Amino acid sequence: MGENIHSKNTYYRFLENDSFNWPRLLFLLSAKVTSYFQSLCNPSRCGLFVIDDSTIHRDRNKKADLLARTYDHVTGKYCKGFTLLTRGWTDSFIFIPVLLNLLSSTQEENYCNELPIIWDVSQMWLIFFTAIMTLNRSAFIKERLS
Repeated sequence: MGENIHSKNTYYRFLENDSFNWPRLLFLLSAKVTSYFQSLCNPSRCGLFVIDDSTIHRDRNKKADLLARTYDHVTGKYCKGFTLLTRGWTDSFIFIPVLLNLLSSTQEENYCNELPIIWDVSQMWLIFFTAIMTLNRSAFIKERLS
């Protein structure tokens, strides 16, 4: 048997890594799988690239981030939920997803909850320095009063 080079914690850390380019990994993996399946298939069979925007209904959900009213093209009505944009390759027997995106609305009035606050670095530094100045000022006042 082969030796286990990596522990399971190595794999878990890799899967939890936010800075890894997951769409690129999925794209490269699907390109390899697609080329392998095309080599197995009859050359007369054509492959197609499919783009699908399915609606994921979340009518009972209340506190999901970026939950919005989205238009469902199948029912012709608005519902609470998300749009799953899937791009993939198919030969009418197999479907291999190439890229996946979970989308919400671009219009703020369609959001069901308040938008989460997204801080940029300059805002975080401003809050940090304001907190330090406030702590220093209160320590200075306490020192003067005692």
